[in-house]
Amino acid sequence: MASATARSTELRMFLDTTRKFAEAQASTTQLRTWWREGQGLDRPWWRQVTELGWTSLLVPEEHGGGSLTGEALLDLFALTEILGELAVPGPTNVLNSVLAALVHPKAQPGVDVRWLSELMAGERVATWAHPPATSLSAQPGRDGLLLNGTALAVEFGAHADLVLVRAATQERPVLVLIDTHAPGVTVRPTQSIDPARPFADLAVNDGRGTLVAQGPDVEPIVARLQQVLNVLQVAETVGGSGRVLDLATQWAFERYSFGRPLASYQALKHRYADLATHQHAARAIALRAARAVQDTEADAALLVSAAKSYVGEVSLEIMQDCAQLLGGLSQTMEHDLHLYLRRAMLARQTYGTPYEHRQVVASLLLDREAAA
Repeated sequence: MASATARSTELRMFLDTTRKFAEAQASTTQLRTWWREGQGLDRPWWRQVTELGWTSLLVPEEHGGGSLTGEALLDLFALTEILGELAVPGPTNVLNSVLAALVHPKAQPGVDVRWLSELMAGERVATWAHPPATSLSAQPGRDGLLLNGTALAVEFGAHADLVLVRAATQERPVLVLIDTHAPGVTVRPTQSIDPARPFADLAVNDGRGTLVAQGPDVEPIVARLQQVLNVLQVAETVGGSGRVLDLATQWAFERYSFGRPLASYQALKHRYADLATHQHAARAIALRAARAVQDTEADAALLVSAAKSYVGEVSLEIMQDCAQLLGGLSQTMEHDLHLYLRRAMLARQTYGTPYEHRQVVASLLLDREAAA
């Protein structure tokens, strides 16, 4: 019991440090500066982030990482919720998901030694090319695999040193790390609704890749990566919608009408209560999905898709309703609401839309019913 209490205390200290650093070094004012300068990632700032341990929680201790409570993904969920609350930029989610893939038991031996320390130290950045937008073929070459094809809409693609991609040889699927600075790889930045989350298209022409997994080992790693990425995305979105609701609630107490604060009107009380109920439900389903992935439960895929579907819908409803409650104030670029709304809209469209995840839920439930 004492050790569990100590771990819980350590986690609280870690989260407090995270919040203080983010408030001082990654404020929304700083975020706007990055937007104006077209700067998707500040490398010196990113190295500070990695020193705080934001990128090492999912990596085992034998490789230089380690969780705080023994439940790495839940620790990372708590961290990511704070990052979402404060609209912190950076590739934390996608990089942690790639790290989860590289340390997967089915990954090729030797991958950890070659890449993990550099990624955790902020010396390199890695990202993931989502399969539906990826069309890559691979064939053996003199110095490893040679890849050809394209990977579209790669998050932080223009800032990443390594891109994890799923490709196919004539015999089997493969999972490969591509060095974006190597010959044969062309990176073209694209526009994003959230400039702090830039995307890029990759064209690969006889580019070399490092094998991570092949054959039947590929799908379990990809499934795990996508579950982790979606869990972190909903955690961030829940943090953002909670922050927007707090801003709207605070404004209701500060804004007076006919000598009374808006928060004193019964009709608005009901409206805020409904929003709070939706927010609590969103966080509950997100946390439940994180627990399922943490414990590799049989229903993990079902719960992750349920969470992504629900949070993707309700977070936008909360933010848009708060925009109405705030009135014209929320329509100004000086107000923070649009920062969160942009990120929530982007999250809703990446790594599976709510509609696509509802289809996954329906398919899994039908399979379960057929097997019963």
